[in-house]
Amino acid sequence: DPQPTPSERDEILERLARDLPHAGLDQGSLSYAFAGIRTLFLQSKDGPLSTISRRHQWIWDNQILHLVGGKFTTAALTAEEGFKKLRRSLGWKEPFRSLRGVTYPGAVDRQEQIECFRARCNERNIPEKVQRETIRRLGARVAYFEKDPAAYEQVTPEVLRGELEFIFHIDQCETIEDLLRRRLQLEFYPRGKRAPDTSYFQLFGEYRPDHQSRREDYERRVANLASLCAPGIVESEEEKTVSPSYHS
Repeated sequence: DPQPTPSERDEILERLARDLPHAGLDQGSLSYAFAGIRTLFLQSKDGPLSTISRRHQWIWDNQILHLVGGKFTTAALTAEEGFKKLRRSLGWKEPFRSLRGVTYPGAVDRQEQIECFRARCNERNIPEKVQRETIRRLGARVAYFEKDPAAYEQVTPEVLRGELEFIFHIDQCETIEDLLRRRLQLEFYPRGKRAPDTSYFQLFGEYRPDHQSRREDYERRVANLASLCAPGIVESEEEKTVSPSYHS
C-alpha cells in the first residue's frame, strides 16, 4: 500500500493548525497514517500530467458500464450517477427510493442469532467487550460459531477462535495486514488501547504457513508508520506493533 510522505503529513498538520486552532491536533495526536492512489483518465499524452482532469469517466464496453477514476469521499454520489445511467439505458421509469428500514438478506434472524451468541459467550465467561466487538464486526454471521463449540475459545484478549475460522475459511484472508487492518481492525485502535501483538503472527501461521515473508513486509510497513507518526506512536521492546489513524 502507498504511504504518505513526511511533507504530506506536515501539510495536513499545518492545515489543522490553521483551520482548527483550538482542537489541539498536532503531531502528538498522530497514531496512524494512510494514503491512496487515485486513478485519473488520460485523454491525451500531450501536455503536463498536472493538467489531467480529476473528473471520473464512465465507459460502456460489451454492455458493461465501467467507472474510471472517482474517490472514496464521493463514492455514494458516484454510484448514484452510475445507477442513473443504467436506468436510462434500460428504459426504467421508476424513481429511486430510500433503502432506509429495508432488511437485507443477511439480517434475517439477526437478533436471534446475536442473542444466541451472547448466551453461549456468557456460559463461557467471555468478556462483554469481546462479545460486543465480535458482533460489531460479524453481525448475524456470529451464527457461524454454532458449528463448533471450539469456536468460542478466546485465543487473544480481543478475538475468539470462531472469528479467525470465519476470516480464513469464508472470507479467505491471505495477508497479516488484511487480518489486522481490514478484518479485525486492530490497527485502528486509538493510542492508549491495546495494539495487536506478536501472538497474531503465530495464529496467522496456523492458517497460512508461508507467512514469514508476509510478516516481514507487515513489520516493515508498521516501522515506516511509526517513523512517520513519531512521537505520536510510542514503541517499546515489549510491544512494537502500532495503531491508528489521522482521527482528525
